[in-house]
Amino acid sequence: MNARSSRPRYSSPLRTRQKDQTRLLILEGVACLLRQVDPAAVTITDVARAAEVTERTIYRHYQSREELMRAYWPWQLNRLVAAPKPAATPLEALLRRVRDNFAIWAREERLVRAASLCGEGHRLGARPCEQAATDEVIAELMPSLAAARAREVAAAIGAQASLANWIALRDTGLSARQAADAAVRGIELVLAGARVSPAA
Repeated sequence: MNARSSRPRYSSPLRTRQKDQTRLLILEGVACLLRQVDPAAVTITDVARAAEVTERTIYRHYQSREELMRAYWPWQLNRLVAAPKPAATPLEALLRRVRDNFAIWAREERLVRAASLCGEGHRLGARPCEQAATDEVIAELMPSLAAARAREVAAAIGAQASLANWIALRDTGLSARQAADAAVRGIELVLAGARVSPAA
């Protein structure tokens, strides 16, 4: 081993920031396209044009279109969910989160419908933070509920809060606000039913 190879590799913070900024430009270029075209129509050439970078630059960061799209979806899905907000009760926090998510999805309807077409949309309604919030609501309102029944109730709540339900509600002609109201009412009914018949 020579002296040069034994030295620690120098990592430039500036270069790292530039790489991160370029990746962000590329991912935003994909988002820009998905607001206009179906996911299958997105090409590296189009992304380069939208991001105002060269195709070679994209290939420097992502070896293929498939790799680019695999990186894109987790990044985008994180931007399509609301941050938790303080609330008086776990139920209030959960219902506010559903309303906030539905509002974000309405603003980015093309992107969330693209996510559903690609099979990525299921992640929006089934994230660990949403599951934890649902579990907290059930534990507070029905602490003695059997574990199997609690899982059923949590699944029903998750279905109401899901992207699939949002799309179904919107496709019936409901406005974004009406869709959120319907989902919240659905969650309230699920909880009321579970309290009435906890062992059913």
